[in-house]
Amino acid sequence: MKTKYNLFTAVLFISTVLLMCVTPAYGQNADRTPDQIYHHRLSQQYSAMAVLLGWGLVNMAAGTAVSLGSRDYRNFGYMTAGWGLVNAGIAAFSLYSGPPFDPASVTIADYLRDEQLFNRILAMNSGLNVAYIGVGASMARWGSSSRIRQFGSAIIFQGAFLMAFDAFLLWHSTARLGDALIFVDSLAFMDIGNRLNWSPALTMRFTL
Repeated sequence: MKTKYNLFTAVLFISTVLLMCVTPAYGQNADRTPDQIYHHRLSQQYSAMAVLLGWGLVNMAAGTAVSLGSRDYRNFGYMTAGWGLVNAGIAAFSLYSGPPFDPASVTIADYLRDEQLFNRILAMNSGLNVAYIGVGASMARWGSSSRIRQFGSAIIFQGAFLMAFDAFLLWHSTARLGDALIFVDSLAFMDIGNRLNWSPALTMRFTL
């Protein structure tokens, strides 16, 4: 089992590095234009979904191979393949649906609302990822059967990847929101103040 864990740990590390390499770099910059902000969001979203799709397909293939090739680790393979199917489905749907907005016609107010919603979803997902790892660790440590312990180990791997994946995207989303808010002199004047709710980016922007 240790060999299997080492293999999946290597895949997790390589996938995380790949995400960072293929995703356009972004940092807060007061000289950035709204058009640059819009295009970075779309470019990063496409790259991230491509990485998630690849991660899902790899897990489907590896999980299926493990489940068919070893009776001892069959349940680990089942869970891994199942998570891979879900992740690949989410990524494929996102890529098929196309961009969430047209950068040629979107207003700064529309963009702020869309990016803030994205930011909040990533923040909630980050909390869920921690929960996944915690539940998986509990199952792997105290599971009453080999099946439960294998399921727990698989959940830990998936939660670890998703935690790195969502944290990376959240960091960039927060930077983009901070830059976009520079172009808003008055949220109330643009009639979006009452529709912009809490998000990590807005909290940082107005408290720092």
